Amino acid sequence: MDIVSLIRSYVEGLLEAENRFIEHLDSFPELEKTVVELSNRMAAGFLGAVLTTADDLICESGIRKKEYTVQRKRMRTLISSVGDVTFTHTLYKDKQGQTKCLLDDQIRLPDRERFTTLAEAKVLSEAEVHSYQHAADSIRTGTQTITKTTVMNKIHAIEKELPEAGVAPDPEEKKQVEYLYLEADEDHIHKQKDGNAEGCFIGKLVYLFEGKEEICKGRRKLIAPFYFGGLYSGSKQNAALWKRVEKYIQDHYDQEYLKRVYICSDGGAWIKTAVNHIYKGKLVADRFHLMKYIYRVANCTLDDRDITVGGFKNISTRTGLWQRKSF
Repeated sequence: MDIVSLIRSYVEGLLEAENRFIEHLDSFPELEKTVVELSNRMAAGFLGAVLTTADDLICESGIRKKEYTVQRKRMRTLISSVGDVTFTHTLYKDKQGQTKCLLDDQIRLPDRERFTTLAEAKVLSEAEVHSYQHAADSIRTGTQTITKTTVMNKIHAIEKELPEAGVAPDPEEKKQVEYLYLEADEDHIHKQKDGNAEGCFIGKLVYLFEGKEEICKGRRKLIAPFYFGGLYSGSKQNAALWKRVEKYIQDHYDQEYLKRVYICSDGGAWIKTAVNHIYKGKLVADRFHLMKYIYRVANCTLDDRDITVGGFKNISTRTGLWQRKSF
């Protein structure tokens, strides 16, 4: 179906839904559901038509005719965030006898991949919070089956250190700054096996910067930031992460001129090990955790009288509970 026919069918469906609603004004939920379904169907059809057009253009290309011969044409269906996307999928053979789909190469679609990037992201996001089955049910598809095993395989496929997005080119001359700053944090990604919770992945993020500058009142931005991240577990992988950071500093900054690298930490054990790998590294607590430690010290040194520290009122020195003071 071409794009014009898609639009005509979509508009006709909307007008028909409108007429039904006008006759029965108490059926708004049905109207909303119909409009969403029509819109998703239109979007999926449009995506399929565009991909088919792209496949046809590649097939008719003079460069293609010179380098590749057509082996077969077939229809391929991807699971997208709006439903099934079906399009023409042409397989070619080059002069060395190797076969490939040129459209897949152009749109960076892995071989045998069933999901679009957005659909995959949605499934992984749902699986982080809910069960595999819930994640599978979050994607609507007409002809293909998504099982909790499919979601599990997606999750387990990323159970390794994430590849580097790219290597920063070495500068012609190393920068001379007196201070660098490192901030690090982590997040937990739930994983399951056979439908049961089984621990989690720990995603870690480190970013290095030269300071902060104010761009307007109340807003600042990082100066020359660079980011490191991945799924790291255990002391060996943590060490590998910090060695990546130290290598970047060595390659881009004059370490003799550098006075200190401040490592901002929430006290996590893996972050504390940074001082063993970062030259001139110094651990410091962020403001939130610093105030937390101050409250803890105050809690240990003051009695049960009504006390207030930093705008917070102590309600139990035994349990260390605090609440914001009302003024």
